[in-house]
Amino acid sequence: MSPLYRSYSVFLEDYKQGKITCETSVKHYLKQAEESKDLNIYIELFDKEALAKAKALDKEAKQIGVRGKLFGMVVSIKDNICYEGKAVTASSKILEGFISTYTATAIQKIEAEGAIVIGRVNCDE
Repeated sequence: MSPLYRSYSVFLEDYKQGKITCETSVKHYLKQAEESKDLNIYIELFDKEALAKAKALDKEAKQIGVRGKLFGMVVSIKDNICYEGKAVTASSKILEGFISTYTATAIQKIEAEGAIVIGRVNCDE
């Protein structure tokens, strides 16, 4: 079964029925990103963190149920949005080597709703 979904509601329904897990979904999208490396879409993948978050969400859902408006949704962030402990360059050589000391409010909010950030994607300088 492919974890590709045309709508979040279909994913969520399949999740609740046990047809898919967050971990399976994250692995699928990480694989897709790896297979499309030649397109230069992703600057960095957060493999370990994304899989850890997916496993934690799966475990939490078994214990207390699905929570959050974006539970299990896999997202990527543009290279101009700060994510604590990760590089952010806005595709500019001036910011090369800069590591963010905080996470942007937008990212904090989507993560609080159960979204899983798998990496940062290219953008125009």
